[in-house]
Amino acid sequence: MTAPRYLKHLIEPRMTSSEAINRLMSERLGILLVCDPGNRLLGVITDGDARRSVLAHFDLNRPSLELANRTPVTSPPGLNDAQAIHRMNTGASYKVEFLPILDERGSVIDLLFLRELLESSLSLENALLMAGGFGRRLYPKTKHTPKPMLKIGGIPAVERTVRKLTEAGIKNIYISTHFLGEKIRKHFGDGRSFGVNVQYVEEVRPLGTAGAISLLPELQGTLLIINADVLTDVNFRAMLEFHREHRADMTVAVRKYARQVPYGVVNCRGHLIEGIEEKPTSSFFVNAGVYLIEAEPRKRIPKDAPVSMTDFIANLIQSNHQLVAFPIIEYWIDIGVPEDYKMAHEHYSEKKVVNLG
Repeated sequence: MTAPRYLKHLIEPRMTSSEAINRLMSERLGILLVCDPGNRLLGVITDGDARRSVLAHFDLNRPSLELANRTPVTSPPGLNDAQAIHRMNTGASYKVEFLPILDERGSVIDLLFLRELLESSLSLENALLMAGGFGRRLYPKTKHTPKPMLKIGGIPAVERTVRKLTEAGIKNIYISTHFLGEKIRKHFGDGRSFGVNVQYVEEVRPLGTAGAISLLPELQGTLLIINADVLTDVNFRAMLEFHREHRADMTVAVRKYARQVPYGVVNCRGHLIEGIEEKPTSSFFVNAGVYLIEAEPRKRIPKDAPVSMTDFIANLIQSNHQLVAFPIIEYWIDIGVPEDYKMAHEHYSEKKVVNLG
């Protein structure tokens, strides 16, 4: 007899938050149920909870129960599909994707998935791969090969991304090209051999990290944009759910970057020393080169004019658009420099655990 599938979602409250997030991401579970030995539900940890904890600099060595939502939406058994969907849509201030079913003791006996009840999952129709850069920092490797076509583990980097997008259910992929763009077009053609529709937008002159968006045909709905030299295992569906949960005009994927100061840092007030900290580590969120953008803000990009993504984001913030940060806690690397290009080769040559950065 097959074991109930909710069992793989159960974790003990003493498991560290770091271990819980690794399990959540590596097994693509979507939700963890923090339970006592009798399977009584103490709290839940969702993908959104995990990412918000990273944004809040939560100490991931603390027990998972401290990370968990202690008041999740739950239900007793006996609901039909319509009742369950209504409960998931109205049982919280935002729609929930999972519904734990509890017996009279509060023990988990089932777990319902909204996407299954609706018989369809959230999906993205269109993605834009930004592949027009020169790759000067990787010269001479990029003398005759565009940077996105450099092979990582025997496969062009941009092909790895195209396959990820296809697996996520994206039907139309636009690729912006400039330097040696004909080699990208020759490799993918119309995309049929990769199970996707591929079209190209040619930058006659470099248009910056956002300008190529203006070359796209008028597309409806949310557009996923990703730099073609970025390799990541990010869950695009989770990113879209996060985007819609926060009613964002634009979601910017971010990555935590830590840097240790190699000296003792002296804190001064005027000429007085107030303290000294030996080799402290500072952490920042950096732009990860993955974005979700709605149709209206995309129209603000001038046609065929150089625009950097930094300037575009600043313009949206100034005009009071809703921008949110989505932390990537899965694998992520930008192959734009030799050291990271080498690290990407090493990653794809052996299985890695989730890197929390």
